[in-house]
Amino acid sequence: MVGQAGTAVAQGGGLGGIPSLPGTVSPGGDIRAPVISLLEYVLSFLALLAVIVIVVAGIRLITSQGEEQAKEKAKKTILNTIIGLLVVLFARVIVALVADLPTTVNL
Repeated sequence: MVGQAGTAVAQGGGLGGIPSLPGTVSPGGDIRAPVISLLEYVLSFLALLAVIVIVVAGIRLITSQGEEQAKEKAKKTILNTIIGLLVVLFARVIVALVADLPTTVNL
C-alpha cells in the first residue's frame, strides 16, 4: 500500500502535477508571450548597441583632426547607424502590433 501511494505521488497524481518553471511555456500554453518578450529584449539591445556606435563614431569624427577620409568614414558610420536604429524602432512597432492581435480567429 505504501509503495502504491509513493508511485502515485511520484507520477504527479497526488500533488496536482508538476508545476511549470517561470518563463517557460506550459504544455498547451501560449508561446506568444515568451517570443514577444525575447524579441523586445533583442530589439532593445540592438537599439542600445546603435547608440553606442553613434557615440563612438562621433568621437572618431571629433578626433579626425581635419583628415577628410576619417571624417567621411565617421559621417557614413553615423548615417548608417541611424538608418539601422530606425529599422530597429520600426521592428519594435511591428512587434507591438503583432502582440496586440487576437490569438483566436472567429470565422
